[in-house]
Amino acid sequence: MICTQITRRSVMRTARTLCFLLCAVSMLCSCASREAPLLSPPLPQRADAFPPHETLRVWAEAPSYPRPAGFGDRLPPVPETWGPLLDRLKADGLDGEDLRLFFTAMGDSYSSKPMGTKITELYTSRYVRKPQQGPRPAIPADRVYPGFVTPGIQALCRAFLDSNELSFTIAEELYHVPREVIVALLMVETKLGTYLGKDSAFWSLACMASADSPERVAEPINSLPGVTNERLAWISEKLTERSTWAYKELKALLEHIRKNNLDPFEMPGSVYGAIGMCQFMPSNLKPYAVDGDKNGVVNLFEPADAIPSVANYLRGHGWKKSMTRDQQHAVIKRYNNSTVYANTILALGESLRAQ
Repeated sequence: MICTQITRRSVMRTARTLCFLLCAVSMLCSCASREAPLLSPPLPQRADAFPPHETLRVWAEAPSYPRPAGFGDRLPPVPETWGPLLDRLKADGLDGEDLRLFFTAMGDSYSSKPMGTKITELYTSRYVRKPQQGPRPAIPADRVYPGFVTPGIQALCRAFLDSNELSFTIAEELYHVPREVIVALLMVETKLGTYLGKDSAFWSLACMASADSPERVAEPINSLPGVTNERLAWISEKLTERSTWAYKELKALLEHIRKNNLDPFEMPGSVYGAIGMCQFMPSNLKPYAVDGDKNGVVNLFEPADAIPSVANYLRGHGWKKSMTRDQQHAVIKRYNNSTVYANTILALGESLRAQ
């Protein structure tokens, strides 16, 4: 039985390698007569295999955003609430008609909610939570998120693997990250692209970058218990740190939008601005995001780009072809510094490999 399993796996690996080599030979031959993409697009997805995810809108040319009615050829004024942030971006050389229209389109929609959520979390952890009475219960070394290593989830992952066979094969060959690990990570992050966040990533980061003082986050701060002058000074320090971080991420997202002709208002994200099936923060886009189908656009809402991007990130943080399980665990924690997170991805990946 063991020999049969080893033989079957060897045949599958050989078939995948041959598929990759045949694709490479075909692409090299086609280059003699025309310019061809370096990687072929993924196989069509089975619509009945898993819930569909919405695709980010992409333009062949830079998008032309409509001007609000009544302004003719003049740019409408940017709402006052966004003025300081726009001035800061302009001073950093990122101004442009598109940027002004982005902020105009958002209107007076500034909200303290994104930053308020983070400040409430930090404040509660520091000042509100009661100290643990007695020794803290040990977390089991093999604990995983409930509901992720199940036959239903395994079936969804297997269907996704089958639907994107070529993309996974190429990712394995180029970055040496097993497909089972990649698909498990995509499942844990966004359920294979079916849960991408509720808010605009651009809006969330713009709100956080603008929330640089207690006055800009007054409502959440007023709801915190026991705020003293000393604690308010601590909150102010955290606001400066977090708004500076959000501003850096906003700039990276703006550069990505412009380079790839994307529509920021069609780009959902997490409450803190992570985007795509793999939930990359914008600052990770430039070093790790991959144009997997070689169509000139890096679109992490598409499997063809998200799959190799995950592999490239893991390889860039230490993944190697021959690693112990503990070493793999450590690399996955660079994606999300959580033991349970890494446990879940490895356990789900191992369950898929065993099928």
